[in-house]
Amino acid sequence: MKCKWFWVTGILILFSIMVLANVPNPDTVIYEQERAAETLDPAMVIDTASGEVLDNIYQTLITFDGTSLTRYVPVLSTNVPSVKDGTILDNGMTYVFHIRKGVHFQNGDLLTPYDVVYSLERFVVTGMAGGNSYELTEPLLPKIDGNYVDNISKWAVKLAGAKSWNDLFATSTTTPKNEAYKNALIDTFNLLSKAFEIKGDDVIIHLAHPFSSDLFLNYLAGIDILDAKWASDNDAWSGTADTWWKYYNPQRQADPLYSITNGTGPFELQSWTQGREVVLKRFDGYWGEPAKIKYAVIKTVSEFTTRKLDLMRGDADIISVPPAYIPQVQNIPGVKVSENIPELAQYQLSFAFSVNPHSKYIYSGKLDGNGIPRTSFQTLMLERASNISFRTAHT
Repeated sequence: MKCKWFWVTGILILFSIMVLANVPNPDTVIYEQERAAETLDPAMVIDTASGEVLDNIYQTLITFDGTSLTRYVPVLSTNVPSVKDGTILDNGMTYVFHIRKGVHFQNGDLLTPYDVVYSLERFVVTGMAGGNSYELTEPLLPKIDGNYVDNISKWAVKLAGAKSWNDLFATSTTTPKNEAYKNALIDTFNLLSKAFEIKGDDVIIHLAHPFSSDLFLNYLAGIDILDAKWASDNDAWSGTADTWWKYYNPQRQADPLYSITNGTGPFELQSWTQGREVVLKRFDGYWGEPAKIKYAVIKTVSEFTTRKLDLMRGDADIISVPPAYIPQVQNIPGVKVSENIPELAQYQLSFAFSVNPHSKYIYSGKLDGNGIPRTSFQTLMLERASNISFRTAHT
């Protein structure tokens, strides 16, 4: 999951534990962490290091209110939909977002409702394997055999009457094998496009079936909005029904938006040296309150000892510190240790292989606190029930 992070009074809040030193250059913050960003395309992000960068460049319709997972504040939408104000309708099946006016992307383009629809549709049609497109396919696409659809490809396969996604195409190409398969692919996108409607400055989203409003808004709080024209001009999906499958599940570095950005957030990308550092510059055309600093440098330094020495020399303003090493930085003069910073995370426990019900590793074989019942893995239903995924805010 891509987690959300924010610039607060000029300091980057990133980890459960961070250390700040005296800032020698008040216009620049240098932050050192152990991980490197993997992509700059919001639709392709599944790692937090990339999210830390992009959430200062791009913005969402709404975002979380502080550490709450059930309260939201508007961002590129001027409202958080609710039943009370009439923007959640039809027994929770329709959501109305009033899109903020006068917002510029970092290339100068104005934000429009179409940009919002394009971004949400692209999030689905990109469909990266192991990615987060399920956050929209589940509420916006009809179920198949009573089950939520976690990837748009499943509807394409069903409508085509094929066995798998790859069966729809000629070998090693994105050309459908026949006209019937092509029409099935187009019809699949039309299923998705029915979810969106634009009326004036409003984007109206229609769910395909009843879905938790808390969960739907939770998902939307993590989906960034792109400039549709800019994306298309840079060889990303053009937004048409008859081409979307050509952009489905791309190889990360072959993705046209892999290394470029154009958001509405308070910072814009100045440079990205892959595996080493990202330099962000304050976006002076930002619609909200300007960032308190002009530059932010996020460096990848894998070893804690090196990060600590850089902090002591004044070469870093903030470093990430594993909990075991907190005592090593607590008494450094001029250093502030911040602990228990809330972060949003998603955890998943899954069985990725068959479990022998007679294995000694299930211990007692009973649900007695000392083992797992032997019958837990003997039916597909129970095995699926054993897959656990949850999202939580913690410190």
